[in-house]
Amino acid sequence: MKKKIITACITAAIMAMCMSFIMAAVNVGFNAFFLTAWLKGWLIGFCVTFPLSYFLPPKVAKLVNQYVK
Repeated sequence: MKKKIITACITAAIMAMCMSFIMAAVNVGFNAFFLTAWLKGWLIGFCVTFPLSYFLPPKVAKLVNQYVK
């Protein structure tokens, strides 16, 4: 259980960091507001991706195992 939480946390942090960087670069550009926009996007993204990366993989694996043999 502890390993699953740590894995989900690290996965969520990396996914949120990458996605928020790209979205801030596209929407704000590299200017004085970039760092603020990126960190705000990262925090929101992490809050969304952490529960998803914790609860979703077992459900997806079950679905794939059901349909792919």
